[in-house]
Amino acid sequence: MKPATPVRKGESPRAPRRLDDPPPSVISELESAACKDLFVARLTLGLYGSIIGDKPSRLFPGYVWTQIDIAGLPSSLRPAAHRLIEWGQMPGGILNQIFASRLAIIKAVRAIRRRSPHGQKCLKIVTKLRRQYPLIREPWDQVQPKGTKLESVNILEDAVGLPLSERTMCLARAFKPSIIQIAGHDDFMAIERVPGEMDINLNPDGYTVESIQFIVEVDRLTTKPQIIEGVLEDFFETGSEGVWWALVDDENFGYDNLHIIKPGDHLTILDQLGHKLWSGIIRYDRKAGWRRYPLNPKYGQPCALGHWVHWTQKGFKPDDWARFFIRPEYDRLRGVLRKARANKT
Repeated sequence: MKPATPVRKGESPRAPRRLDDPPPSVISELESAACKDLFVARLTLGLYGSIIGDKPSRLFPGYVWTQIDIAGLPSSLRPAAHRLIEWGQMPGGILNQIFASRLAIIKAVRAIRRRSPHGQKCLKIVTKLRRQYPLIREPWDQVQPKGTKLESVNILEDAVGLPLSERTMCLARAFKPSIIQIAGHDDFMAIERVPGEMDINLNPDGYTVESIQFIVEVDRLTTKPQIIEGVLEDFFETGSEGVWWALVDDENFGYDNLHIIKPGDHLTILDQLGHKLWSGIIRYDRKAGWRRYPLNPKYGQPCALGHWVHWTQKGFKPDDWARFFIRPEYDRLRGVLRKARANKT
């Protein structure tokens, strides 16, 4: 009998590799077809989103994927889709390949649309609009009023994912903006902002709307709450070197509403109706779920639900703790956070 694989102290036992894990060829088969056909691309991105908990793609506004949609795939692709769904209902597997395939399909869809007669027509319209509303290259010469701050608010969400048009611009002008800028995906935008500024950001295809943001003045909170209530979030950005467990409060804006959970804090986790799921003092466990970096095996980091993380609450398996935070936007849990004295700023 083959001896069991030893488990490091403080580390959860590693589940044995299942023989039914789909090989990369299953994902490659779906990706290859999706990169050539927009209909297959829509269904495949919906399938991927159902597995990784991603929100619906803005490439296809209004589309919500259901498992019945598999019947719409070509018959040669249905076995691969069914196998991927069966695998997606179990923990572990090849999430990295799904994320990479998703990005490749999105890039292909944008290229197909850009080369199409409709895409070329839309590009001409946007080129004309960008001449009318160019980026402001000179720095702003305006002092921000004391006691207020500027916040960027997303507006006209119905226009996101659709070609920028004169109709959208009419709706934008109805907000009476002080200035309108239309920016390409890779364009540099001035850091300085002024109240009433409207920024229209385009997707990499050059003509569909990625976001429309309106700069408004908001009052600053004069005191910091002792008890912070809000939504649990898996916070990640460039330089964070993995996911941080955080709470986004209900009162502030931007980075002011982001609270990284630290040792010694007291956290209560609630469902969306306010029922308590867990409560306790935060205690870091940096060994649970530890894995070596594939490209740098001398070093490693804890891992949970296919993401690099920094720690797990003691007494939890990494995936179980991560499920409180790594969730679709529509299914976020809430939390009540009381900061430890040493962590207060």
